[in-house]
Amino acid sequence: MSSASNNNIAALLSILKPSIADNLATNASSQAFDKASAERFIDGLSATNYANNSIELYRILPAVIGSDSPPKTKIDILDSLNPAVIRSTEGLLQNPLSQSTAKAISLGQSLVRRLFEGYKLVIYQLGQELPGNPK
Repeated sequence: MSSASNNNIAALLSILKPSIADNLATNASSQAFDKASAERFIDGLSATNYANNSIELYRILPAVIGSDSPPKTKIDILDSLNPAVIRSTEGLLQNPLSQSTAKAISLGQSLVRRLFEGYKLVIYQLGQELPGNPK
C-alpha cells in the first residue's frame, strides 16, 4: 500500500474510532467468549419473553465488546447475537402503546446501539491490524 493509502486509512480509522476503544473493560462477566458460547447463550433465551431476552442481551453485549478476544472472534459473536437482538427488539415493540412500552422502546434502542458500537469497535480493531497502518 502507498503511504497516501495508509494515511487515508489512518484518517478513516480516527473518524470511526468508537469512544469505548480507549477504555475497554470487561464487565461483571469475565467468562471467555467464542461463537460456540454465544450460540449456547442464544439457545438459552426464551422463545416468547422478549423483555427478559433483551435484558440478558443488554447485559452480555458489553462483556463481549470489552473482551480481549481477537476482532474476528468478536465479529463472529456479534453476528451470532445480531438476530436475537433484532428479534427481541421487534418483540418489545409489538405491545400496545403505554408507559411500559416507552421503556421497552428505550431498551430496544439501547440494545441496538450497543450492538452497533460492537460492530464499530471490531471494524476499528480490524483496521488497526492492516499491514503498514500506523497505530
